[in-house]
Amino acid sequence: FTQRSPPEERVYNLPFLSAETMKMIIGYIYTGFLVLTDNNVGTLLEVAAYLTYEELLEACSDYLITRLTPDSCINTWRLTSKYYLPKQ
Repeated sequence: FTQRSPPEERVYNLPFLSAETMKMIIGYIYTGFLVLTDNNVGTLLEVAAYLTYEELLEACSDYLITRLTPDSCINTWRLTSKYYLPKQ
């Protein structure tokens, strides 16, 4: 037997990411199911942009489109322009 060196260990610090949010993302990766709400879409969008997770970006974008109203349009525009989401 030859002795192999252990794989390089990487630690990522994501201070804006709670354990609950990470649990949701991992669940989405494994199941394709995600419960988006007005309260969590901003955080999930931020994480998706940071990780360049296109599928999650699209899910957040689709959610925001379905929730778009005259009252929410400015906040939605601010949020989507912050993460460079394409106009749909």
